[in-house]
Amino acid sequence: MPRSTKEDLSFDDVLLLAERESGGFGLADEGLTRRVRWLVEWVNERGPYSSDELRGMTQQIVRLLATRLKLALDRQRYPAIAQEKIERPIFIIGFARSGTTLLHSLLAEDPEAQSPKSWHMYAPSPPPGIGPVVSERIAYAQRQVEAWMDFCPAQRPMHPYIDKGAYQLIEDEEVITLDFRNVYPYHFYRIPTLDVMAVPTSGQDDAFKFHREFLQHLQWNTGFNRWVCKGPSGQMHLDAILDAYPDALLVWPHRPLGESMPRTSPYAPPFSIPSAGIRATGPVRPRRTSRR
Repeated sequence: MPRSTKEDLSFDDVLLLAERESGGFGLADEGLTRRVRWLVEWVNERGPYSSDELRGMTQQIVRLLATRLKLALDRQRYPAIAQEKIERPIFIIGFARSGTTLLHSLLAEDPEAQSPKSWHMYAPSPPPGIGPVVSERIAYAQRQVEAWMDFCPAQRPMHPYIDKGAYQLIEDEEVITLDFRNVYPYHFYRIPTLDVMAVPTSGQDDAFKFHREFLQHLQWNTGFNRWVCKGPSGQMHLDAILDAYPDALLVWPHRPLGESMPRTSPYAPPFSIPSAGIRATGPVRPRRTSRR
């Protein structure tokens, strides 16, 4: 491995490269700029890194930021995107290994429903509604998924639906990563010191507002208006979801923690939690929690 270097990631270089790649000069607002700068500084504090590591990290952050700027540019070019109504979306929330992925996949089989997919995340621009999606966009997303699988082959048995490649369903946490409000391993695995969920989790109201903008982008001019989404962390941000989607339907599968948690991490020590006897009899709209 090349020797470690005292060189750091450069926020200015990251922003300039992303603007050049996307054409979205000056479209990074104050909040996005602050979040990207925070990430760069957080990574630099945990160096030093090899030259190869620096190159890989820069490429991943630039690609993600360029994709985000392309969305902002599309929203300028096609103002009608902002007028799209996202009505009665379904959000599957709940702990990992409680059946959320299976339920998400089953509901997404409805031919009239839409769910965000990997190629939407890797190559969302231009909007799908602008015309037929060229095969190069799907192929690009497929290569990105395969690169992640090569890096972390343990993902295959954990998520068997990943064999759909560019067409695999993605989680809400992955969507808001595009706005640099979360750290999702698919898009940051070149950062060797990055802990999952390292980015501050404040501002979830704005995170789901961006999530809505993302669905508007995908829905515009396509004729689809039924969405099925899934994200385990949604159970901790019910107010944020309902603020962005007041008529959302939240589906919360339940499974005894003593069964689900060991399957989340096979290396965790054995433990036992008595079942609370909770059973899901159907989709339940949780009561809005009070704010303090």
